[in-house]
Amino acid sequence: MSSTEISNGVYRISLRGNECISGANPDAPLHLLPQGSHEHQLWEVKKRDDNQYLITLKGKPELGVSYPKGAQGMQVVTLSKDPRPFRLQPAEGNYNMIPVEVEDDRLVMFRAPFQIYPPMVGLLEKRNISETGWRFERA
Repeated sequence: MSSTEISNGVYRISLRGNECISGANPDAPLHLLPQGSHEHQLWEVKKRDDNQYLITLKGKPELGVSYPKGAQGMQVVTLSKDPRPFRLQPAEGNYNMIPVEVEDDRLVMFRAPFQIYPPMVGLLEKRNISETGWRFERA
């Protein structure tokens, strides 16, 4: 395993270390919330044989991070019974999460641009993002 790979395990996944991906309800958008001791912020990360990762809610392997298959533009990322795979691309000490079931690599998972609280997680075009990466911290 190279030093840039994420090993299987339980993680908090955050932007800038303080906004953690949070999800509790099936088919609902994932949100970014301050880090807490909430189980809905703990994610089981599992590498598949094809260098792709599935990310499921700890203790609920039937629910995971998902996006619309074939997404072409900004899409909300949800907690779903049909988790979809991501490639993790190293980016300045963090990782870009690239949806696999999309035609090309132009979309990445990031904070959705909606002006609401709590912020939602979405798929955005890379060219619209000035920051990079998600931080994976062992829980």
